[in-house]
Amino acid sequence: MNFKERSYSKLRIAMLVISGILCLACFGLFLYLLISKYDPYNRLWASFGTALLFLVPVVVDLIFHKKVSDFIITFYIIYMIFAGLIGSVFYLYNITNWYDKLAHSIFGYVGGIIGLYVVCKLSDINSHKIFYTMIVCFAISLACGAVWEIWEFSSDMLFHQQAQGKPLEVITGEYVTPVTDTMFDLICNFCGTIVFCLHYLVHKKSGKNLTMGSIIKDFTTPYKPNKKSNENKPEEIIELETNDENKEDLKEKISEKLDENKETKKEE
Repeated sequence: MNFKERSYSKLRIAMLVISGILCLACFGLFLYLLISKYDPYNRLWASFGTALLFLVPVVVDLIFHKKVSDFIITFYIIYMIFAGLIGSVFYLYNITNWYDKLAHSIFGYVGGIIGLYVVCKLSDINSHKIFYTMIVCFAISLACGAVWEIWEFSSDMLFHQQAQGKPLEVITGEYVTPVTDTMFDLICNFCGTIVFCLHYLVHKKSGKNLTMGSIIKDFTTPYKPNKKSNENKPEEIIELETNDENKEDLKEKISEKLDENKETKKEE
């Protein structure tokens, strides 16, 4: 598919534009802090990292386009605005302690959504038992939380940041960073994961949408190419390309129609 054949919803265009603008703004702040060398709040690498994270939706759209839905793009950008931009770049994590814990709790729920996406893309989610899906989502969410803490620790060690708290001087004269902040972050991530699992469980047991049904439908809806690029293709071919479940049946139908056409030509 070339660029001219792509079709964009207004929501997708708006989100990609916002993401691009915020990427440039964060990168501009990074350059300013780097050149001025005035960074009292240690926002240098936070602004650079946030700029890269805002660049992700644009790159993903260029590579995968509609294979990544509007919901995922929108949800990601909104979360990055609150967690990355407001929390890290605007230094709200250090100003108010509750905001950091709230972000980590929401991140636990987001990790559950990532797990659900993996399950939907790698297999038929309806063929799995409820608790199997919950366990996979639970494990992936906790893994995401652990990776985030590893990233914070690495940034503190490599770039002399204070993502895991301010070092304290002990009796020996050494400076040690307490693990309290890390453990509370993981606990908040755990709580957010539990909320997601309960949300999924109630959705399955009650049979109601509860937004979870819409998320699953979004993840399981097959990708369909732009209609304009299919104008000259027979309907059977388009269905064959967009429907994985009925490929064999469609192949048989196409071969039958071809045989019928050959017989008709012979009779003529």
